[in-house]
Amino acid sequence: EGGATARGPRAGTMRIAAGVDRKVLGVDAALIASWLAEDTTVLGGRFNPALGVRGADTMLLDARAGFAPAADWRMNLAWRQGFTRVRGGGLLAAGSLASNGWSVDVTRANALVAGDSLGLRVAQPLRVASGGLMLNLPVAWSYQTLSPTFAISQLNLAPKGREIDAELAWHAPLWGGAATTALYWRRDPGNMASVADDKGLALRWNGRF
Repeated sequence: EGGATARGPRAGTMRIAAGVDRKVLGVDAALIASWLAEDTTVLGGRFNPALGVRGADTMLLDARAGFAPAADWRMNLAWRQGFTRVRGGGLLAAGSLASNGWSVDVTRANALVAGDSLGLRVAQPLRVASGGLMLNLPVAWSYQTLSPTFAISQLNLAPKGREIDAELAWHAPLWGGAATTALYWRRDPGNMASVADDKGLALRWNGRF
């Protein structure tokens, strides 16, 4: 939030991933490790070029599990953990971040009518949990040597707010197509504690003519 700029040229990224997935005792499980390289951004965020940020390297670990606790029921769990090293120079002495995100989905098929589905999703989008940028900044001036004194100061990037998203959605066949209605609520949108909660209702129908 402190040094990010809203717009800029499209940033280049590269991602390499490897993982395993298995079904054990009725549970579909997967573990994926990936490396994300960003040319000019940090987890998608842009910073003023004066800070000296030259992109970042992030190791991401994703764990997922899904199972059916009963007939017509399905539960999916997901967790993402990230460790980021910010490339820098100039004012930036070092930078490291830890981030995480998670989601829980519960779905019931044939809940109200045959062929429909009712689902509840609660999630925290990927969020910086700790860390920041270590900046080498001038903190004093010597009139004897006519030179500044530098010291390391931390720019904390962990937001005070924590976005939590919740959505209750119903999907069913209707009039030769498919209808979806959803109630949604977001706490601290964009991880900004000062922003009011976002809530509403969405309706959608798809069909072919």
